[in-house]
Amino acid sequence: GMLEQTSNEILNADDIPAIEEVVSWCIPTSVSIKAGNYMGCGSIIYMSEEEIILVSCKHLLQYGYDIEVTFFDDTQVFGVVTYLSDQYDVAFAKIKTDQIPPSTLVDLRYLHVDKDRVSTLKEGDGMFLIGFEAGGYLTRIGKVVNPSEYFVEFNSFMMRNQCAGEA
Repeated sequence: GMLEQTSNEILNADDIPAIEEVVSWCIPTSVSIKAGNYMGCGSIIYMSEEEIILVSCKHLLQYGYDIEVTFFDDTQVFGVVTYLSDQYDVAFAKIKTDQIPPSTLVDLRYLHVDKDRVSTLKEGDGMFLIGFEAGGYLTRIGKVVNPSEYFVEFNSFMMRNQCAGEA
């Protein structure tokens, strides 16, 4: 199918380390989210001493102001939805770090965005997304649609990606 074809084109063993290793680097950035009676996933996009900011889908976070968040090590905490986009299927939530065990925080402190690597991405480049749902991880293969698109609503440049299987 399309996913296998896209996977073969994007995930060339000569270009990147073994997929299992790449996935292991990314897993801590992904969280499971329960909003109301709905489950989904999100990603850590910012972390300070006091809080962690998550990005997820509006179609998930619109179902609960108070959310339950599960980290890669099964640590469960509560967060609050801080913003639902008017134009996009994007939403943000905040978690206070004082409810997260020190061992989990230590592992999360090593997360960072390799801005030099990200700056080399161009339209059509392959990418994959890792999500954490229902006790397991899933991956979606996709491509970069625009490496630096300006979004007025967020007053920011962001990368727009499309995953296989999306309309």
